[in-house]
Amino acid sequence: MQLYLVAFSEDISLRERYIHSDTDNQTSPKKETRVHLVFRCGYSYHKRWEDSKSKLLEAKIISIVAYLEVNARELRASWDQSAKLRIEREEQERIREEIEERKKNEIRKFKELIDESERWHKTKILRKYIDYIESNSIANHEEQEKWLQWAKDKTDWYDPLKNRPDEVLGVFTNNCNMKA
Repeated sequence: MQLYLVAFSEDISLRERYIHSDTDNQTSPKKETRVHLVFRCGYSYHKRWEDSKSKLLEAKIISIVAYLEVNARELRASWDQSAKLRIEREEQERIREEIEERKKNEIRKFKELIDESERWHKTKILRKYIDYIESNSIANHEEQEKWLQWAKDKTDWYDPLKNRPDEVLGVFTNNCNMKA
């Protein structure tokens, strides 16, 4: 049978055990069996009370209850401390995860900035190239005009400041596969 003592809203487990001991009575030849009631209390440690030769367990009830009260207070304090430490660890973990997420976002945004600056630089090169072709063109024929317009449109599509949608490619995205 499992016994519990409730002290300061804490359940303290008590175990009882009966110990049978045979004693020899020197005045009588027959053996006498005595029954001892033993209480044990505790989780990782045990406190044990039992009948002794000079004092029965019933006479020890006041000291047992006093011990259990102190034990309950210590147990409650230990649990409160553990709960406080768990909450602190969880808060530190939440803060660490938040900082890690902010770092990831900053790195992602910085990479986007680098990508956009590289695109902007490449668009400047493309525009210079297109201007050079247009200004150094000898013959002004329709196919060259179509190519120049196509090149300007693709440059506007690629330019991070204009980001103009293309009728075939749509809006430029960083994960656009530029390999044919």
